[in-house]
Amino acid sequence: RAFVSRLRAEDAAVVPHELPADARALAELAEGLPLRLVALDDEAPADGAGGGGDGFYCALLERWLPRPLPRVMLLRGEVSRGYGRGSAQLGVPTANLREQDFAGELAHVPTGVYAGWAVIEGAAGRAGEVVHRAVVNVGYSPTFAGAENAQKIVEAHLLPGGPSGRENGGGALFAPASFYGAQMRLLLCAFVRPEHKFESFPLLLAAIHKDVDEAARVLSEDELAPFARDPFLLMGLAPDGTVGLRAGRGSGASGPVRALFKTVDFALARSAAAMQKSTP
Repeated sequence: RAFVSRLRAEDAAVVPHELPADARALAELAEGLPLRLVALDDEAPADGAGGGGDGFYCALLERWLPRPLPRVMLLRGEVSRGYGRGSAQLGVPTANLREQDFAGELAHVPTGVYAGWAVIEGAAGRAGEVVHRAVVNVGYSPTFAGAENAQKIVEAHLLPGGPSGRENGGGALFAPASFYGAQMRLLLCAFVRPEHKFESFPLLLAAIHKDVDEAARVLSEDELAPFARDPFLLMGLAPDGTVGLRAGRGSGASGPVRALFKTVDFALARSAAAMQKSTP
């Protein structure tokens, strides 16, 4: 620690941080990065005093993608007709939300692939509206040279079955055309990878299938699986109770339904989801 402190004193631009005092501090330093702590060996000085000494210090972190988002994103909007590439060219149909419908609120959302949960309102099965696992691209589709999206688009591919992958009252997944004009609720809780411009169509297709597998895997893990029971997905309510995203409308009760966007602290959202009854 003393050695690192001396280096930082000499040039804080090169060594911007002291060594974290404990595992919690190290996790906070790595927050927002695709890293998670595996082990921390912080050998205290011989006199038993903690911190500030020259004892052995070793932190082992591993690259972790997909990674949970510090703040989950809640979106609700009308599914629009896209470019038809997802279904026709890729065999991966998507339900699309347009950036222009969100009044600039998507401008600061990093482009890339996300994992989360989705509900198509009004598409009720035997158990009511089905909560689907979803792999979602937010961006411009740069691989399609000369035909990139003119604006940032949220493209959600809904995986068949309910939260566990089993059919959950919904039967087969919708045909692409049945998405159009419906309201979709999306909860994005993990970042899979940045958006890339691939050199060839087969490379893009391989990456998409990998994204689907990664999203399905991470959404089944204990940290993210509870979000399938989030109040926003089940009832259209934000986890903190401040916004009812299901009923939002424009001017007047009969006006068009507004697209809405909100972010909520990960821990708060997960706690709210965990309080709901388990999904069958």
